[in-house]
Amino acid sequence: NAIAGANLIRRQRLALIAGRAYDVGSALAKDPDHAILVPHVAEIKRLKRLARGKKKKPQQDPQQPQTPATTPQSSTETKQ
Repeated sequence: NAIAGANLIRRQRLALIAGRAYDVGSALAKDPDHAILVPHVAEIKRLKRLARGKKKKPQQDPQQPQTPATTPQSSTETKQ
């Protein structure tokens, strides 16, 4: 348990340091003098997006039939 707890604390500290480094890097990348940082910041942004994963689409209940979304016509359109 002690080793697992120590590893958890290390991971949390590392995540905090990495987050701060990303914030500093992205702030510096906005300055044209530090344009070399732009691809690095873009790569980190891409990796962060991949780490979050894709959002799952809500599955429909198989017992409910799929109905197309249609807009009802107003009564004035049908009287023409």
